[in-house]
Amino acid sequence: MSVYSDEESEVALPTPLHRSNYADDFVDGEDQPEFVANIPIRDPPPHAFRKVTGVDNYIDLTPTVSRPASAASFHQSSLSRPTPPPRSSSAQSSASSRPASAMSVSSSASRGLNVLMFLGSVRDGRICDRVAKFMLTAFNARNHHVTVIDPKDYNLGQVVQPIHFYKDPAQIPKQMVAINKQILEADAFVVVAAEYNSGISPALCSLMDNFPPSSYSHRPSAIVTYSTGQFGGIRAAMQLRQYLGDLLTVSVPNMIVIPKAHEHLSEVGVNNSPAGNNLKKDTDITLSQLEWYADAMKKQRALLGIPK
Repeated sequence: MSVYSDEESEVALPTPLHRSNYADDFVDGEDQPEFVANIPIRDPPPHAFRKVTGVDNYIDLTPTVSRPASAASFHQSSLSRPTPPPRSSSAQSSASSRPASAMSVSSSASRGLNVLMFLGSVRDGRICDRVAKFMLTAFNARNHHVTVIDPKDYNLGQVVQPIHFYKDPAQIPKQMVAINKQILEADAFVVVAAEYNSGISPALCSLMDNFPPSSYSHRPSAIVTYSTGQFGGIRAAMQLRQYLGDLLTVSVPNMIVIPKAHEHLSEVGVNNSPAGNNLKKDTDITLSQLEWYADAMKKQRALLGIPK
């Protein structure tokens, strides 16, 4: 994860630490607090232990344990192992005759994922559209199918009755049934989120909370946040880690954080800033992780099912 702008605020730093003549001994300004540290000594005399007091003196106090020669010889003999014989030409030819898929994981193993992208803003003039177009271009370049779930397209309002709270399935709104089906069929999720008041936007939570964690479970998710300021929505991203975990979807380690998104991305989602290379690198890393997790979890679901 990279943030492409420096903070403008000044941060008060603590008093610098000065290194003394001893490797493990530091002095904070003028003070010299007393402490005790174990310092290894080469060929110490019997009963040798070094007690450091301040910075200028030490005394030997406690004994060291000498290792018998047999232990040293055993350690050395255990490290010196015979060199294995060279492989025969027949073994080498059989290895080279293996198909590439048997020798390494195919790079196309996770291609063609069914990805569901949730948008987290409904405001007029939202920057979310630029970020979503940028992400769609990145997914299309990797041959994935992406379906966008935009809260503007659904009149779900606030969560009053989640889909799993209806006692009569016939009363569930049809559009909620349709979205839940898309969630269940997805291989992975992407959340494009703005940061409102240092947190997740209400539109995003209201949309995703309509559906139970069991619908999202055991699929990976990627976090993409943005802002018009210098922090890129990082505080919302940290909350999304916990939120998505509670929905039983595993967020991949890397995140895409875009500060000053209105400057970095054009209205059609083209990256046109000097920081573009960093943004492309972060996007490639995140999508590679999403592919890896989605492929692995898809195989495990098919092999073992979902744990109860």
